[in-house]
Amino acid sequence: MQPTLSSPDTLPLLELALPALDAQFKNSSDPLPHWAITGASGLDLWLHHRAARHLDIAVAGMSPYQFAPARNPAASAIGTEQRWVRNTQRVTGSRGSVTFRSMTRQTTPNHAWTVYRGRQLAVEPPKQIVCFSIRFHAPYFSEAEAFDLAATARVFPDLADVLARQLSDRLEDLHDALCHLGRKGPGAIRAAVDPRAGFSDLPDHAITECLALVDRAIALANDDENATR
Repeated sequence: MQPTLSSPDTLPLLELALPALDAQFKNSSDPLPHWAITGASGLDLWLHHRAARHLDIAVAGMSPYQFAPARNPAASAIGTEQRWVRNTQRVTGSRGSVTFRSMTRQTTPNHAWTVYRGRQLAVEPPKQIVCFSIRFHAPYFSEAEAFDLAATARVFPDLADVLARQLSDRLEDLHDALCHLGRKGPGAIRAAVDPRAGFSDLPDHAITECLALVDRAIALANDDENATR
């Protein structure tokens, strides 16, 4: 499986973000990649699971605040509305929003490559993306994040093993958050996401599938802990 840039939602935002990224990293001596597509938009490049009018980018070697339009004039092409949210810089315009965050906050940095207009672009892998989401957002997991987790689990049957190894300390918080979302009913997830073909049934089953995934991961983590005693 390889990521493909084909989303009519992501491409216009990428075109707007590239000049800001190029301006920021044109003289950088940091090792490649200087930045990578991540988050829900990065996940969609792999899974093609839902539409999203936003682009998530992890940047290396600098504060995301450097992408505020006042500091990086090229970012003003994205939009003029800006917001600093949870150590991320979000810039919003008529085409959607671009969120820049630090790559150093990633649990286990890695990337794959895709080609766009003759240039190589880095994309974070799916399991890495959802692990980041759980690591930093587990207590307040959103409807869209639950949908993303369920979609990833459908494509990667070994995801429970990954969660048990990397995120055993976050699984109880995630389970509680999913139970809270489940009490809202499946309509809450359907209202939060626009699923693509192949995932159209998932909003009605996402919470059930996520809870089953987390229960398996908790059981595996407990088995590993008992085996090491």
